[in-house]
Amino acid sequence: MKENKIREEKGITLIALVITIIVLIILAGVSIAMLSSDKGVLTRTGEAIARQQLGVAQDKCVILASEAVEAYYYDVYVNTATGTQFSANDLNKKIADAILADTEIPTLGVKVTGTSTSAATITLTLTYTDGSTVTATVANGKVTFSGFKLAQS
Repeated sequence: MKENKIREEKGITLIALVITIIVLIILAGVSIAMLSSDKGVLTRTGEAIARQQLGVAQDKCVILASEAVEAYYYDVYVNTATGTQFSANDLNKKIADAILADTEIPTLGVKVTGTSTSAATITLTLTYTDGSTVTATVANGKVTFSGFKLAQS
């Protein structure tokens, strides 16, 4: 009689290898979809950068506005010897001029557009390099921001 020998198998079987490869392919597909979809990590990273840069530009606009208000009231109450009459519209123009003339905001990749007229309300648009925008309104000596729009991908 022949004896049945029990063989010891070492290593992995072909079936185990194929199953492992299939699982890895599925994981790779899900990962690529998570990175590159409309709600993916790469898209959201770009949106976060635009929001952050426009936020920094907004902060800079507020600082410039406070400096312009300080200069305006200095002119009104300290330099009154000139006899110049000032109005709230002059203050709005002074704030808008300060924002439009700033050299730091463009280094953020943000372009400020608008016209500085002597009007009760002045509207400026801050546009990031990807096309995202926010609107700045100068009125009554204050800067307010509204209408944040992300660029369409």
